[in-house]
Amino acid sequence: MKLDRNTVRSLSEMSDDRLWRTVRMLVSSLGMDLPERMRGRMHYEAIRRTLSEITDSDIARINEIMESYKYHKNDRRGGGFR
Repeated sequence: MKLDRNTVRSLSEMSDDRLWRTVRMLVSSLGMDLPERMRGRMHYEAIRRTLSEITDSDIARINEIMESYKYHKNDRRGGGFR
């Protein structure tokens, strides 16, 4: 998944459950694991606040990191950031 301004807007408008499922799917594709449920409304509000403040530079950097992680995750030497 490549992050762009439309994706950020879409994420910020999702219900809490759908937002968390999408975040979990996104990070699981990078080999990370998050809990099935996130407790506390304040956590969802923090995610949405972050999404509302994200800049185009932030989006570009996130995409670089995700691409790098995916590349190294599939590397025979064990994956992860290098």
